[in-house]
Amino acid sequence: MATAQAIAQVQQNLPTWCETLPAVAWTSTYIGGVLDANCCNVLETIRAFWVQRVSDTQPLIDTDDADAKRMLSQNHGNAVRMLAYWDNRIATGHRTRNGKIRRRYKHSRGPNMPLDAFGYGGPYVRTD
Repeated sequence: MATAQAIAQVQQNLPTWCETLPAVAWTSTYIGGVLDANCCNVLETIRAFWVQRVSDTQPLIDTDDADAKRMLSQNHGNAVRMLAYWDNRIATGHRTRNGKIRRRYKHSRGPNMPLDAFGYGGPYVRTD
C-alpha cells in the first residue's frame, strides 16, 4: 500500500503539469496505484511517468507553422533525456556526480591574513 510520504516524493519529482495531461492525469490516486504496482519504489514510479511521456510524444512531428515558437519534436527529445536521467539515477543508486567539489583558492593565505583597525581584511578586503 502506497504511503502519503511516497506519493508526495513522487509528486515532488514530477512536473507540475502532470495532472493536466490529456491521456492519463497523474493525480495522487493514480500515482498511488502506480506505486502499488511498482512495490512502492519511488524511482521506478517516476521512471514510469517518463516512459509514458516518451510514448505519448513519439508521434509528434514538426510542422511549418508561422506561430510555432518551437518544434513539436522538441517535447519528445526532452522526454527522452529525462527518461535517460532517471534511468541513470536508478542504475547508480541515487549518486550524483558533484560529490567532489574542487577547492576554489588552492594557494590562499588562510586565516593568517591581517585585519585592519576596523576589523576588515582577509582575502576579501572591503574598500568602502
